[in-house]
Amino acid sequence: MVGANNPYTPGAGERPQALIGRDQQQGLFDALLAGLERQRSMRSMLVVGLRGVGKTALLRDCVEKARARNWAIIDIEVSKREDDAFRRQLTFELRGALLGLSPRSRWGEAATRAAAVLQSFGLGADGSMMANWEVAAADGVADSGDLAADLTQVILAMGDAALENARGVVIAVDEIQLLSQTQYAALVSAFHRPFLRELPITLVAAGLPRAGLTPEIERYAKRIFEFPVLGALTDVDARRVLSEPAAALGVEFEKAALDAAVELTGRYPYFLQELGSAVWSTKVGSTISAQDVTASSAQYYKSLDATFFARKFGSTTDLDRSYLRAMAEAGPDPQHESDIARMLDRTVTQCSQTRRSLSDRGLLHEFDSGGVAFAAPHFDRFIIRVMPSLTVPARATRRRRFDP
Repeated sequence: MVGANNPYTPGAGERPQALIGRDQQQGLFDALLAGLERQRSMRSMLVVGLRGVGKTALLRDCVEKARARNWAIIDIEVSKREDDAFRRQLTFELRGALLGLSPRSRWGEAATRAAAVLQSFGLGADGSMMANWEVAAADGVADSGDLAADLTQVILAMGDAALENARGVVIAVDEIQLLSQTQYAALVSAFHRPFLRELPITLVAAGLPRAGLTPEIERYAKRIFEFPVLGALTDVDARRVLSEPAAALGVEFEKAALDAAVELTGRYPYFLQELGSAVWSTKVGSTISAQDVTASSAQYYKSLDATFFARKFGSTTDLDRSYLRAMAEAGPDPQHESDIARMLDRTVTQCSQTRRSLSDRGLLHEFDSGGVAFAAPHFDRFIIRVMPSLTVPARATRRRRFDP
């Protein structure tokens, strides 16, 4: 448990005291909101990066910036859902945003129409989320059953309602890679026409790199989205992440201590917070030395393994773990599926279900070229710590059918 005076905040999605090293991305979002407020066409944002680079922390920062400017917020953390359930979720969230733009008693023409369009969209699933809405559906609008076409109509109507109220709407989506291809394509394409019409509604999302998109959706996405890529921090910023919170409490990191910490963490934001917390909990006095960092490394690895790595690793099968261990054998870089299959004495086809399962659970991400990589930095090191050697499970043998 982190002490009350510990200035570091390890934990998935936890916001650090200061978001250091992401000035460019923060500025991009500030410009996005300012441009939409002036009714300019501005690209939405889809933040991409591995786990542990601070995507969720940046997304939370964007939400707070929008809230401070009095924008209506739709805040979604994706979980795998069928299309009808996804439609119901969007209906519920969009309804809240519409009421956030203006109380129903003060709706103008655009807000009233948005409510009718939203009613049609909700009825496209089963209408359960809109049963007490008491708004007549807009016949022939957002009720085709085609998710992309219907969602486009909803986003346009919400954008018009925002414009009518001199407000804006931000749809914040975390873990966007968990959407199905249909859902992802619908969400991306739905912002094309609002972009052309300069409406004050935007999407800011975060997720792992995504493969398998159709050429059409890729073209749409590149035209109307910015794709900030997050990775490790610069050396200067990584040192600031550790030194500045400590200095604010009268504690100083020696240069050698920062050297050791940067080397140990690879300058990744989550790992820096985890190490800072471990060092802080064991420090003595007002100076932190390289020896203090070394002495805290065991606690750092223990906590990192238990909270960051093992959280998704625990539900894996024997073949899943062997697949991951084979990848770790070759190191952290992207690898071709055929090389991993060969190490497991299997074909690529025989490994395909395992690969997809690991990707669906956020342990891997895939490339259109057929490559695959770990979804978190240093995951290869974790795998080797918990599985010192590669054990290849025996292939299941099919029973031969009895033929009398």
